[in-house]
Amino acid sequence: MQQSLDTNILVYAADPSQGTKHDIARALFDKALSEAWQIPTQVLGEFYNVATRKNHMTREAAAATIQAWMDILQPITTSAAAFQKAIAYASRTGTQFWDAMILATCAEHGITKLYTEDIGAQKQAMGLRLANPF
Repeated sequence: MQQSLDTNILVYAADPSQGTKHDIARALFDKALSEAWQIPTQVLGEFYNVATRKNHMTREAAAATIQAWMDILQPITTSAAAFQKAIAYASRTGTQFWDAMILATCAEHGITKLYTEDIGAQKQAMGLRLANPF
């Protein structure tokens, strides 16, 4: 089973002030690092945005952190076909477009399970099993 992480898992893993969520996310992130999971570049970009916008990290520290992660994890990118699937899925389901992009990119690269806090009652999307680790 190919697995990946959504942005919120990275944010919690990097922020010890999140308590139990940090501990759970950190353990999951450590597993992702040790197994060199694939991760959408969009997730890394969203992490950069959150980490710098909320002043958790300087731009330089966030960039260095992401580079270190990219040296271990397998970054995956969005194709034009995944982009079109994301638009269609977001239009059909009301899912936020950027979340649909992550789903479509993961699906295109054979990921079958995505850890995310942003799933609500939804347990499956685009062939991915969605799991809230919290």
